[in-house]
Amino acid sequence: MALFFFTPAPSLLGQALGSAQGPYYTGVGYKNVGSVAREIVEEHLDLCLAAGINHEGINAEVAKGQWEFQIFGKGSKKAADEMWMARYLLQRLADREIRRGRRVPL
Repeated sequence: MALFFFTPAPSLLGQALGSAQGPYYTGVGYKNVGSVAREIVEEHLDLCLAAGINHEGINAEVAKGQWEFQIFGKGSKKAADEMWMARYLLQRLADREIRRGRRVPL
């Protein structure tokens, strides 16, 4: 499992800093998860599947803009390799988004 944030300044994708996380916890819908994060998360899922990575799921987490994904590789070596590759793909995707002018620190 990996956790990551997509965070444009000065807030977490529309969540005011210091505000309650309640509405965003395992959020559903545009107002709770935001379109930018969802676009990136879904593209990452597509990249992982195209690479043959056994991507088991994605979900919004506690804070707006916080996401996690789950990888299942049979055997510890395969699981570790798939997680490293999934993180690499996410980093490259984030790099591309930064070049496009989106602020996407991981």
